[in-house]
Amino acid sequence: MIAFYCDKCGDENTYNYTSPLDSTNDLITIDCSNCQNSHNIHIWSSNHSSNYDYNIQNAYKTSDYEAEYKSYINSVIFNQEQLLNTAISEVTNKSAFINRLLFTQSIVNLETYFSDTIKHCILNSDLLLRSFIINSDKLKNEKYTLQNYIMNPNFIYDKVKGRLNEILYHNLAAVIDIYENVFQIKLSKILTNKRSYLEKSISIRHDCVHRNGKTIDGFSHEITQDDIIKLTTFVSELMIEIEKQIQPVRIKFINENNPCADFSEEIPF
Repeated sequence: MIAFYCDKCGDENTYNYTSPLDSTNDLITIDCSNCQNSHNIHIWSSNHSSNYDYNIQNAYKTSDYEAEYKSYINSVIFNQEQLLNTAISEVTNKSAFINRLLFTQSIVNLETYFSDTIKHCILNSDLLLRSFIINSDKLKNEKYTLQNYIMNPNFIYDKVKGRLNEILYHNLAAVIDIYENVFQIKLSKILTNKRSYLEKSISIRHDCVHRNGKTIDGFSHEITQDDIIKLTTFVSELMIEIEKQIQPVRIKFINENNPCADFSEEIPF
C-alpha cells in the first residue's frame, strides 16, 4: 500500500501497488483525489521480494515524522486559497449571506490554526509542556495529591490537554500570551499595526455567527467582496509568517523527542 499526504491540499491518498516477483524499479504518477495535483512516485525492491519502498515527489509519506502536521498546514493554506478564489467569483457580488459565510470562514481557519498548532507543539514536547504550566495562571498554582499521580501516570499531560481544550482561540490576547511566553515568538510584533484590524474582524465574525450579521445594537455589517479578499489574504500571509517563526521551536522539540528524525528546514508550502 502506498500512502501519502498531498503537498498542495494536505489530503491523504492511498494506492494499492503490487510488486512483481522480480526486482522493481518503477515510476508511476498518481493524481490527488481531492485537488488532482500530480505526484511522481519512484518504487523499488530487490530481487524475489514482495516488499518494496518508495519516494514521492512533492508529497509526504504518511509514515514520515511530522507528515500529518505538515499536511495539516498545507490544508489550511489550501482552504484559504479556495476561499480567495470563491471571493473573486461573482457569487460574492450577489449574496450577503454567502459573503458573511466566506468572511467568517477565514477567522475559523485562523482560529483552528492557532488551536492545532499550539496543541501540537505543547503536547509533543516536555519542555514546552512545562513552560505552558509555568506560564498558565490557571495551572501553575493548582495543588494535587500524590494519589492523583499514582492513579494516572499521564496526569500532568491530561491536565494540560484539558486546559488547552478550554482556551478560546479567537481570544487574541490568550493566543498572543502563549506564543510570546511559551514559544518565545513575538506574535504582537508579527501583527504590528494589524492587531486592531484582526480583532475587529473577529468581532464581526462573532456577530455573523451569533446575530446573523448584526451588532448587539442591531446594526447590520455589510461585508463586500473587497472585505473578504482583504481578510482572506491577510489571514493566509499571517499563518505563513507564524509558521516560519514557529519552525525553529518545532525543530527543537523534534530533536528533543527524536534525535534521529530527518527534518527538512523548508516550509512545507
